[in-house]
Amino acid sequence: MRDGVIAREVGWEEAIGCAAGKLHSASPGRVGIIASPTSPLESLYLLGKLARGVLATSNLDFPGRTAAVPAQFLLSGHRELACRLEDLTKSDTILAFGLHDGDRAPQIVPQIWRALTRGASLIAVDDWSGDLASEAEVRLHPYPHTDRTWLAAVGTSLDQAFQPARSLPEAAVACGLDQQQLGRASQLLRRSRRLAVVFDPASPTRLADAASMLVLRRLLTTMRSGKEWIGLLPLYERTNTLGALDLGVAPDRLPGGWPVGDPSATAALAEAWGTAPPASAGLSLEEMIHAAESGVIQALLVFGDLDSWGGMSRDAIHRALGRLDFLAVSSSFPTVLTSQAHLIVPRPLPGEVDGTYTNTEGWVQATHGVVPFRGYQEWKLVTEVARQMGARWDLEDIAAVRREMARFVPGYAGIASPEAGFRRPPAGPTLPDPGVLPLERALPAGDAEHPLLLSVARAYLPYRFDTDLLHSTLMKREQALHPAAPHLWMNPADARERVLRDGARGRLRSRRGTCTLRVMPHPEVPQGRVILPEIHQSAAIEALANTDTDPMTGLPLAPCAFVEIEPA
Repeated sequence: MRDGVIAREVGWEEAIGCAAGKLHSASPGRVGIIASPTSPLESLYLLGKLARGVLATSNLDFPGRTAAVPAQFLLSGHRELACRLEDLTKSDTILAFGLHDGDRAPQIVPQIWRALTRGASLIAVDDWSGDLASEAEVRLHPYPHTDRTWLAAVGTSLDQAFQPARSLPEAAVACGLDQQQLGRASQLLRRSRRLAVVFDPASPTRLADAASMLVLRRLLTTMRSGKEWIGLLPLYERTNTLGALDLGVAPDRLPGGWPVGDPSATAALAEAWGTAPPASAGLSLEEMIHAAESGVIQALLVFGDLDSWGGMSRDAIHRALGRLDFLAVSSSFPTVLTSQAHLIVPRPLPGEVDGTYTNTEGWVQATHGVVPFRGYQEWKLVTEVARQMGARWDLEDIAAVRREMARFVPGYAGIASPEAGFRRPPAGPTLPDPGVLPLERALPAGDAEHPLLLSVARAYLPYRFDTDLLHSTLMKREQALHPAAPHLWMNPADARERVLRDGARGRLRSRRGTCTLRVMPHPEVPQGRVILPEIHQSAAIEALANTDTDPMTGLPLAPCAFVEIEPA
């Protein structure tokens, strides 16, 4: 029931006609699409075509996109830096960012273990330690958002012409690092012959800004001389995050990674779609939610669920969506989101999907449903909605979608025949090196009243909060081990000093305000630090300022603050 109206079942044709009519009646600036990084490439491409070619809007996004954007600054146009999973076992030095334990990358971490058993050295960089860091030769826990500073210092220690930067001892002090550990990391990077760099693009504080990514890229380019090879491997979190980025499922990007308004990309898409895409960028996911709350956005089409997205509190999301004139949701199971929807369309589960996906290495592979899906695959659903709105899409089967993608999406020519798989090159234009980069970022200062540095971490995986997967009894049992109640982690010694027991309610106090969360002592958290899981960031909004943005991308940065915690 929604707005006092009792739900009723309808056929696919009536549901598609309803969606088409409601979307068509909304003006371009007041309608949006929220896609899912678990959808196949074909439906992601067509959702972009529906938004820009039919609805005439750039209000298009997917959960987790903004966290992955800085990685584009690292690899765009630099195909020679991309490495494969199997390359990790051949490396003699691995530099890992944001991988505090094996759960974050269960397919990749075993490759790192194999390299270590063969004598490779590991440099682990994160806010706290974990099972992976336990085997690291060097462990670095820099202050949040300071990677650019110590990476530049390492670069200058290797080549004085790198860029004016702090010395290694100065950088260690500025970044909260042990000088010997930073010096050892510099030595390992200098001596390595086969260097692999792996990083989690979803990490809120590690390589989370474009300047840090560009400094790392410059450092690796500087070190290439005299080494056998250097490789980069980003570990994207969701099934098809890289594919969604490649296909321009973003308010400011077109398929192929080209910026909105690019003349050549606009001309190619106008030829493919019969109409030119909008020349201006649209609203991001968070902006669409805020616009729904204020009444600017009237209609939304949402694929999947938003509960596992940590960008906003669930209450704020559902409150905003409750104000929409029309909310259509494609979901596999009933959720809080579907309870607010005016139209619910069944979504295929894994094992029922026909489509292709781009994995974290850039390999594009086809999947086929082994269980028949009694409904429309996503690509077919989007196609029928567009046709009901008057679009002349000549796409009778999924092969036709792939042929169109092969013609007009750079790097995806091989998708016309994807059965054998192919590896697409890094997408998008080469981002120019801006020259001298800002290597310092103002951090909050601690004092006697606020001695603990709090940072936000991607501590839990999305599946632990994914309403689709939590219909599984096994997943519900695992979820019980990961409490959903807002909490934070701190070092046991810091907790004992404040008489805070495991699970106790603590009053978090900063210069901005206060809030109450549960305290979970954890030996892997360095003393003097506090870790707030990103999924609970909204619960601490009264104590954290979240207005800082990356000056090069305009994207929000995860907050950090000096705080104190007292028994509540």
